[in-house]
Amino acid sequence: MKPCARAVAVLLLLLFGKDGPSTPSMFPCLTYIERNLRVDCEFPPTYKTPGPYCEYKQDSRLVGSTRPGIQPVPELKRRANVTLVHPTLCRLIYARMPGTSDEKAYTYTCRVYQGSVALENSMALHPLGALFKFSRTFSFSKTLYSISIYR
Repeated sequence: MKPCARAVAVLLLLLFGKDGPSTPSMFPCLTYIERNLRVDCEFPPTYKTPGPYCEYKQDSRLVGSTRPGIQPVPELKRRANVTLVHPTLCRLIYARMPGTSDEKAYTYTCRVYQGSVALENSMALHPLGALFKFSRTFSFSKTLYSISIYR
């Protein structure tokens, strides 16, 4: 192996570890019609049990979770929905209330539990800075197509 290729391999190993990225990736947007906050959290696949389970926090307050028996903060409980969309993607849908404290910036944290390991990532997000997303999904002959328009 050439020295340059070895250096790149070591750098990638240091950045991502031997099993891939060690933190989930977060993708925020506002839903087009309802203007709800949506935060997708994508994480590396695993076959560890139990899990995967997802938790979302707004600052340090638990907004929602897919873990059994975990209860979010009561005032946020009815406004948030956390789901495991597929085995490597969690989604938070948070119903914002315009004219309230929802108009300020918060730090959103996604924590994914895979077996005895917890992966976490945080993002400071102001609702007015999030992109609007209009998405439609079509299914044709066992192939899934998704069209997304950002504005």
